[in-house]
Amino acid sequence: MQRSLPALAALLASLALPAATHAGWSAPLTLSRASVWPSAVAADSAGDTAVAWGTVRDLPPNSMDRYCARHPFKPTCHGIGRVHLAVRTSRGRVLARTVWEGRSGEMGMSLVIARGEVTLGMGSYDVSDPNETAREVHGPLLGRWSRAKVLGRFLDYLLTGGHIPLYPQLAAAPDGTVLAAWSACGSLRRCPGAVPGLKLAWRARGHGFGRTHEVAAAPEGAVPSFDAAGRAYLHSSCSARVLLASPGSHVFRRVLTLASGPVRDLSLGLSGAGEGLVSWIPTACSVDEAGGPLPGPVLARELHAGVFAAPVELTPAGVAADESESVAVRGGGVVGWVAHDRLGVPSSANRSLGSVPTLPTGAAPLAADGGGDIIFGGQGTPLFSSLPVTVIPAGGTAAQPSPAQTADIATAPFGRTVAIAWYEGKGPLQLSSWRP
Repeated sequence: MQRSLPALAALLASLALPAATHAGWSAPLTLSRASVWPSAVAADSAGDTAVAWGTVRDLPPNSMDRYCARHPFKPTCHGIGRVHLAVRTSRGRVLARTVWEGRSGEMGMSLVIARGEVTLGMGSYDVSDPNETAREVHGPLLGRWSRAKVLGRFLDYLLTGGHIPLYPQLAAAPDGTVLAAWSACGSLRRCPGAVPGLKLAWRARGHGFGRTHEVAAAPEGAVPSFDAAGRAYLHSSCSARVLLASPGSHVFRRVLTLASGPVRDLSLGLSGAGEGLVSWIPTACSVDEAGGPLPGPVLARELHAGVFAAPVELTPAGVAADESESVAVRGGGVVGWVAHDRLGVPSSANRSLGSVPTLPTGAAPLAADGGGDIIFGGQGTPLFSSLPVTVIPAGGTAAQPSPAQTADIATAPFGRTVAIAWYEGKGPLQLSSWRP
């Protein structure tokens, strides 16, 4: 449903509010004033939020650069990394702790909150091992958290056309069950090239993770998610196959094939029990830094009652997209894409499906929560140089811009909460959340 001109004008006017008036957003909470690694954020339907981030100390001096290039696994060539976890409850109580420390290289994190418990997944290159180690920490929001425990070790190829999940990836079901997933490639000796497959571990509320299982049929770079019925999904940005497990089951028996040819930038959003939206570009994934993946039209299929509708082409005739992303809400969703003209100048566009309001020109859909609130950002409109991270609340009320221009974003998958964490320039790492 297209917005009328008066409605669109009201939306744009709401984005021009003074920076100090961030309606619906909590006052920013400063978490760290040190330089941080990329963070992970989580939110639940009760309004609880959490952030995990890394810091590093004792880095080697620049004089060791040439030596460390020849000896990348020498401990003296790495700093000491620390991983920190902070929880802020809906009542404003805050708990922050350091949950892991060690000499490591690149770090990836995933974080979820479900049914009063927090779970953090961490993947890092330990200096003594060329493979990555997947670890986890869990516990009640304000109680005692477990020590960091090893889930497994893996080698992270992930030839996903630039969309690289930072394993391990976590997803939480409505009943609080947490699913952890990471690459099934265990070592360079075992798989000297890219392989499909995932290692999975499940954790019931109040318990630790159980035994590890392998799903060999999962595509390269797959990540988990749950719908409102507790059905689990595994999908990859570079595969047309989606694997499903029934609610309460740990076995992925059903496979849906979304397209007959190659796909890239496949984005799957869930908005209810068997409801959602998927979009993709029908060209092959590529990690060729010189050429890159081929542009193409953007296609989408809506998911209703567990069945995907026929695909529709969203980009206008003659437009080929280089990047695409979609978010789903009940009754439809929004798909955004980036295209380049003949001079290489990028431009953003988006299209709403179903009864979803149209986003401003140049806005990019970023996420949606389980209550139908849509989060967007973007390169701006003719009136504004850039768009902050902004929420369009379900029900058609005025858009509510956040305090951040760019941020890590998390939404409650089964409720109405949005959390953002950002670190701009030399400023502190901050957390803010939105609720209706």
